Amino acid sequence: MSKIESLAIISGKGGSGKTTLAISLSQLLATCGKRVLLINCDMSTHGATYFFESLLSEKGK
Repeated sequence: MSKIESLAIISGKGGSGKTTLAISLSQLLATCGKRVLLINCDMSTHGATYFFESLLSEKGK
């Protein structure tokens, strides 16, 4: 059985780099062979989607 771990990155201030940090950590862990689920709960912007637009459009081809 695998152990499920979670990490939440929170801050009350907008523009503090939460999305950038979360994406960087996710990519690092995935590169190391870990299974990663990244959930962006920022309802005002779609910041995480912005970083992965090129990958998502390539898969749609």
